[in-house]
Amino acid sequence: MKRFILINCILLIFITISNNTFSYDIKSDEKTISIVTPIWDDWTNKDGSGFYFELINLIYTPLGYKTDISFTPFARAFRVIEQKKADLMFSLYSRDEHSEVLTSQHPIDAGTVLIIFDNKLNWNGMSSLHKQNVIMPRAYKYHQYITEDFTPMEIKDSEQGMAMFLHGRAPYFVTHYVEMLKLQKEHNIDPTKYRTEVLMQRNLHVGYAKTEKGEKLREIFDKKMPELIQNGVLEKLYKKWNIDQLVNFQVATQNKNTMISI
Repeated sequence: MKRFILINCILLIFITISNNTFSYDIKSDEKTISIVTPIWDDWTNKDGSGFYFELINLIYTPLGYKTDISFTPFARAFRVIEQKKADLMFSLYSRDEHSEVLTSQHPIDAGTVLIIFDNKLNWNGMSSLHKQNVIMPRAYKYHQYITEDFTPMEIKDSEQGMAMFLHGRAPYFVTHYVEMLKLQKEHNIDPTKYRTEVLMQRNLHVGYAKTEKGEKLREIFDKKMPELIQNGVLEKLYKKWNIDQLVNFQVATQNKNTMISI
């Protein structure tokens, strides 16, 4: 009897591992978009609402597409897209055509990056990081865009980064503003003790698997975005989700290029 129970437990573990391993395979249905993403409040909510999801539905639903969402950490989401096991993710910096991942032409977020440090430290912008240790999530690759000579302390996610920062492991912690604001709230960060500043802004884009399907989805997105910008739908969507954007969208018209700030 004990042996029978043990075998069943092993089988159950194997089935669970198998399901977790293969849960990101692209749907055979060309009209189903497999999305992988972390949960970001007001952007990708667990209930399927949020700015990013609503934007995707605005673009693809009228064309008969439906979405299949899997929530996962950012680094894993990127690997899944890179390995062509899902169709779409959010918040990637623009990549050239030689990359293993495609990115949309039009940005979807200003990509504000915040830095937190002790109020006793002087702040002179990015130059303050010269020869300093800086904690940052590995997957976001911020070190590529910081021009100062500094030592990156790369960690798996922002939760770990904030914990290390609060334990004094480094004088600075850097992450995306959505995650920084969430963690400040969760940890009851005292604004009289810690200071938060904008470190940089780099537009973020939708990421697509480098497949025939991914190329088609990207083409649809980039054709539809100018329409959503010009008719005011995108601006209304930002306001609905209380998102203050500093993204410059370049919209091609018949006679000229128009710059629109939202």
